[in-house]
Amino acid sequence: METTSQRKYFKGLRALALTALFCTIALTIFIWGEALTPGDKSAIQSVKVSDNIQSAMKSDEPAPPVSAVTGYFVKSVTRDGIKMPDTNSYYTGDVLELGVKCIPENADTSKLYFERGFDMPEDYINVEENGEVTLLSWGYRRVVIKSKDNPDNVLYDFKIYNEGVNPDRIKEIKTKIFLGNDILEADEDEIITLKTCEEYFLSVTAVTDDEYNGYGVSTIETKILIDGKKHNANDKIFFLPAKQWFYPLKTTDGDYLILEIKLGDKTVSQKIRIVKGSRPEATGFTFDSKRITKNDDGSFSLTMKKDEHLVITSQLGFRAKNASEGAPSNIISKSSDTNVVSADTTHLHAYKPGTATITYFSIYDNTITATLHVTVPDVVDGLTVVAPDRCVKGGKIDLTAYTGGNVTKNVKWEVVKGEGSIDENGVFTSDKSGKVTVRATYVGRPDLTVEKTITVSVFDTFHTLIRKGLGHFSLFLVLGFGLFGTFFLLIKPRWASLPLSLLSAFVVAGISEMFQLPVFTSGRYATWPDVAIDFLGALSGIGIAVVAVSIVGLIWFKAKPESFKNMKNEFSFLTFKTSFKKQEKIFTDEN
Repeated sequence: METTSQRKYFKGLRALALTALFCTIALTIFIWGEALTPGDKSAIQSVKVSDNIQSAMKSDEPAPPVSAVTGYFVKSVTRDGIKMPDTNSYYTGDVLELGVKCIPENADTSKLYFERGFDMPEDYINVEENGEVTLLSWGYRRVVIKSKDNPDNVLYDFKIYNEGVNPDRIKEIKTKIFLGNDILEADEDEIITLKTCEEYFLSVTAVTDDEYNGYGVSTIETKILIDGKKHNANDKIFFLPAKQWFYPLKTTDGDYLILEIKLGDKTVSQKIRIVKGSRPEATGFTFDSKRITKNDDGSFSLTMKKDEHLVITSQLGFRAKNASEGAPSNIISKSSDTNVVSADTTHLHAYKPGTATITYFSIYDNTITATLHVTVPDVVDGLTVVAPDRCVKGGKIDLTAYTGGNVTKNVKWEVVKGEGSIDENGVFTSDKSGKVTVRATYVGRPDLTVEKTITVSVFDTFHTLIRKGLGHFSLFLVLGFGLFGTFFLLIKPRWASLPLSLLSAFVVAGISEMFQLPVFTSGRYATWPDVAIDFLGALSGIGIAVVAVSIVGLIWFKAKPESFKNMKNEFSFLTFKTSFKKQEKIFTDEN
């Protein structure tokens, strides 16, 4: 018969065995459940975990600097104190929260800030540095993005279109026609008389029933009809694209036209008579500025700085050749590349290095033109390198150099620290793990250099390292430890626990990867390398368990031989079957 003192070992060993059994079963179910998680959700989980770990570790891979600002996006729109979901229309009084798009995507944007455009009065738009924009009047409103490191340089220039008053609040619309600063009045027949070769301005005002009565309305949002036909579908009046400025082309021969302006369900009409003006049409166009060069073919050339804005009439002396006779320079314009230089009637804006051809057409005769070739040179105002922070061992990554926010090939690449190679096109490769420092030097400017440190590893990103390390190796290490502990405590003969643990670990790993096949789980895929990582983790866990059992047993045997003997005797009664029997029943049956 066993003593009560001896049976305490059996009780403890059985508790340990059952704990190991149920924990191992739970871990196996968890692993298979994770394998069945759709790819998008699994990726989000792993990214969150890796980000938290990377943050806690205070990784030595800080966010790279901004190489180029490529755009902006609207985070939210607040209208009358209410967040507006999914709206692309912005009205006076709206508050927009803006964000920055840049290269690389994970760049440090803490030094970037927003600012009101150089030509925007304070009563047009309010812009806070953090990107909070309040729209105050209708029209295109310019906003720029700058860096605190170089506030004189505009990194990105864009316009936000304010459509004016929210149509839901408009009760009535009113119109006025201006010639210069003068408002034109109708005669006793309610007809307004216009003259050819003059430039007129159409003002539309919205009437509301609150304190904001009298908002201006963007004419581009209105529908304009002339004698029932769409504007510019006639030969009498020509409207510019914004439908704000317009030009009488031909007389109405004593008759009149009906000009209709519609906004939503509101309409206002005006009778228009056109008579012959005193000014002649332009016979051609020219420039009068030292910045303009006239070419042999009669065209003109101009060099602009990146982000420069010009008004050709006031700053470049653009005029009709017969301006001395009173001929106006009423034109429309077209740019061959609006990404380099935009042309908005008489305005020019240079966005990035390159060339563009601007063609100016007379609104009266489109065969009368002027051609302006604009060059925006590449200004070297800084050099940055964009590339992934990691490169797979034996793989390749592309490094790209930027100057002035634009890609440049005019650099010399070299590896200055670590083992790796990079070709003249910025393609980097390395067959040895570690950190490698690459340097880019602007050709002709040896003082202009920038370095980039790349981590060469088995995994291409820190997220992948965490995913493989925690999601595969570490979990299976714990599983291997639990499998060996369970089998060693509950299976006879005890030596069979080792092969059973190895076999079980391989089966669990195989089924886990099988569950990741597309037929079972969307957005996932199964690979043999992942099975190998899982099995290697389990093998490590089994090895740790074997060493732990051996060390504990040896220390116990040396320190307390009698106690170790009693424990060993009790242990001989423990099997999977006996672990679920009552203790008294076990020892009664055995004796």
